[in-house]
Amino acid sequence: MFVEAYLPIGINQAFTYHVPSDLENQVYKGSIIQVPFGSRKSFAYVDKVISKNPYSGQTKTIISIKSNVVNDNPQLGILVEWMSRYYADSKGMVAKSIFSFLYTKIISKNLKKHKQIHITKKGKDFFNNREVKGKIRVRVLEHLICEGSKNLKELKDVLRVSSQTINTLERDELISINEKAIDYNPLSNVKTKEKTPNLLLSEKQNEIFKSIQNQVKQNKFSANLIHGVTGSGKTEIYIKLIEKLIKQKKSALILVPEIVLTPETAKRFKLYFKDNVGVWNSSMTHSEKKWTWNNVNNNKIKIVVGTRSSVFLPLKNLSLIVVDEEHDSSYKQAEGMPSYNARDIAIIRAKHLDIPVVLGSATPSIESYYNCTIGKYNLHELKERYGKASYPEVELVNMFDQVDQ
Repeated sequence: MFVEAYLPIGINQAFTYHVPSDLENQVYKGSIIQVPFGSRKSFAYVDKVISKNPYSGQTKTIISIKSNVVNDNPQLGILVEWMSRYYADSKGMVAKSIFSFLYTKIISKNLKKHKQIHITKKGKDFFNNREVKGKIRVRVLEHLICEGSKNLKELKDVLRVSSQTINTLERDELISINEKAIDYNPLSNVKTKEKTPNLLLSEKQNEIFKSIQNQVKQNKFSANLIHGVTGSGKTEIYIKLIEKLIKQKKSALILVPEIVLTPETAKRFKLYFKDNVGVWNSSMTHSEKKWTWNNVNNNKIKIVVGTRSSVFLPLKNLSLIVVDEEHDSSYKQAEGMPSYNARDIAIIRAKHLDIPVVLGSATPSIESYYNCTIGKYNLHELKERYGKASYPEVELVNMFDQVDQ
């Protein structure tokens, strides 16, 4: 068995590789594989699996298979083909752009752990009976009683205690130290209330919600532009739409233009959807991305809030894509090839999946607004602010009069 694979180079040409017998049942069209290329190793995208070698010379052998994400998500393979044609770039470069996380080399497979420090029953008794010697040791036990278990490194930084002090307390069984796997969830520190807040839509918001909701039910592609003034409640419509999807065990993708907008937007969604929410942007560490990627693949994360690269994530049962602030130029990938626009990719991906895409903006792009005027997109307008929010008072001041005074 052989494969024709594209490498992440500027030449749009497939290279033929031999598939070893132990990998024959694991390689498919769209597999990400590791192969020898010249004197180095490289990742490659499998375009075809063939039984006969079309190359008359000697072929090299595949080293390993990195991922079969396209086999589980066929629409991503269609997207590779479309982007290669539309942006006139090699399939190898397009695949690297789409699956950039998979093309990075993992430095270590071992999960890092941190040490957690607890006060023991003996430690509490000694503290209460004032049997502990040394002011620093007393301070450590007092801190643990007040704050509960603590990360060892954080405790040392806060109280400025030495390792010798900690070791002495552990030796005397006044404290215990346990190793705990590090939680790489980027939203682990975001706390939410147990009770989900009740979300009420205005009459106009409800009208827009029902219109888009009907398209979701029909599994039908449509592009919808919500032209709403700042503070009109576009996000509330997104939340209401996704609320219905989560009940049906479906997923949604929310694109935001800037990294700085990701945490705040994710917090709002986590308030309603708890641990179903994940984030994705270039500021995340490799370990955080790996945690998010695995949970997206396992269908534990059903809602992702992310920047332009998140448009390629392999979300299961993806049923809605939202592009917030769709006019923003940050959606355009200006550096390197392919220089794509994430908003356009979101629309194409929605078309391939036959699902609605929602574009939101207070100042829509010219092309999106034009597409509404010719009937290509559906236009929904929100001209009033949401809830009790009011516009700021604006006063025109003649500065010439101020100078005279």
